[in-house]
Amino acid sequence: MIPMTHAQERVYNFLRANLTLGNVCPSFAEIAAGLNMKAVSNVHEHIVQLEKKGWLQRSGSGKRGLTLTSNSVCPYCGKNLSAERGH
Repeated sequence: MIPMTHAQERVYNFLRANLTLGNVCPSFAEIAAGLNMKAVSNVHEHIVQLEKKGWLQRSGSGKRGLTLTSNSVCPYCGKNLSAERGH
C-alpha cells in the first residue's frame, strides 16, 4: 500500500474515527470543519489521493459514500485499521 502524506493521514484518521464509532461518513464540509481546513476542495483532493493509494473506496454515488478498504493496514504496527476500534 502506498504511504500517506501527513495531511492525508489526518483526513483518513478523521474518517476512521467517525466510521468505527458507527457514525455515518462525514461530508467533505464536515471533514474540513473537523480538521480546521479552510477549503473543502483540499479535503476532496486528499480523498481522491487516498482512493488512488488504496486506503479508501467509494461505496456509492452519494456524498457520504466512503468506506475504508479491507486492506487498510497501519504502516507503523501492521494492524488492520478497517477492523480496529480506537487504534
